Amino acid sequence: MSKTTTPEIIYLMEEIHGEGEWVWCDDPAPGVEMREEDAVPYVRADIVMQAAGVSSLAMLKTKCEPKHKEATMKTQEPSGKKIDS
Repeated sequence: MSKTTTPEIIYLMEEIHGEGEWVWCDDPAPGVEMREEDAVPYVRADIVMQAAGVSSLAMLKTKCEPKHKEATMKTQEPSGKKIDS
């Protein structure tokens, strides 16, 4: 991969000898002591939009919203009050 090419997938992982520090990498397990399953993959938005057949992030969000009320994610405000997302 050249330096001018943006990878399709990057990984967020905890640095093995760090003190709770997180690093980005294009390899899910770049070190000997690292495990691929510990890395969190992030896919470039244009790749996800192409796979979903949409042309904008707004369209992707609309396409990915739950269709059923019981499937909506519940979150909490700092006050503890539950809100729909």
